[in-house]
Amino acid sequence: MDTYEKVKDLESLSDEALIVQYSKGIIEAADILYSRHQQTIRLIVTQKIPIKEDCEDLVQEIFCRIFSCLKRRYLEKGRFPGWIRVITYHSISEYYRKQKRLPTMEAEIPEDIEKDALNESLFLSLESVYTEIDKRINELEPKDQKLLTLRFYKQKTFREISDEMGMKKPTCIKRISALCVKLNQELQEQGIHELPEILR
Repeated sequence: MDTYEKVKDLESLSDEALIVQYSKGIIEAADILYSRHQQTIRLIVTQKIPIKEDCEDLVQEIFCRIFSCLKRRYLEKGRFPGWIRVITYHSISEYYRKQKRLPTMEAEIPEDIEKDALNESLFLSLESVYTEIDKRINELEPKDQKLLTLRFYKQKTFREISDEMGMKKPTCIKRISALCVKLNQELQEQGIHELPEILR
């Protein structure tokens, strides 16, 4: 099997299956995980850190940390998206801690990072929230799963989603909104009220 065919086969695998392949030394599996999730991580980082060069460095650092951890542990099904968000927020908080320690810089920590991301309990909370969201999305019908995956994980616009799914944009918006309302209700029944903004 040539490299192209090998990559095409890997692209059809779930995150968890790719993690298993990566743990076996299949480097191409890491490339696919990176391409799937780099946009989400980059979006979080750029929203919290104003310096473009620092953002790019931190994104690469986050992925180095992710792949280093994956060599040592296997994540249970459905936990990977939430887990990488935990690592991302933790890395952002470390970035600001380092900036404050530099004598030539007066780094001002954004209020939401200072109050929340620097609080170690937030990471457990975030992991719990995203794990529950993953679980609920995985219980949906395949078409609804894809709609929320495109919106929530890949941060795509309604126009992009409607084009990819072959739906009219108003229909796409209505369906995703209904799914988010349902998901919100289910999560609140579980005592989860601090939801990601995109799901509100």
